[in-house]
Amino acid sequence: MWACGRNIDGELAFWLNSSKEGEINIPRNIKQLRDFPVKTIAASNNHVVILTPHGDIHVAGSSLHGKLGIIGIEKKFLNKFYEVT
Repeated sequence: MWACGRNIDGELAFWLNSSKEGEINIPRNIKQLRDFPVKTIAASNNHVVILTPHGDIHVAGSSLHGKLGIIGIEKKFLNKFYEVT
């Protein structure tokens, strides 16, 4: 899977140490998703949700106020995909 965009909330699942707050202007391959089965992708300004053919849900992006549906996450954003269980 390839992605580009703001990535300010980690929504592209890239970890960057740049002065531009993580903005990706040229599409880049998301290494975490190589060889990963993807059925459907839903994206917004602050999140990305991936559904696998097996029905598993993986999320990345802003996690403020429980937006991603993961209990116990204390981080402001998730910059890699986590499975929602």
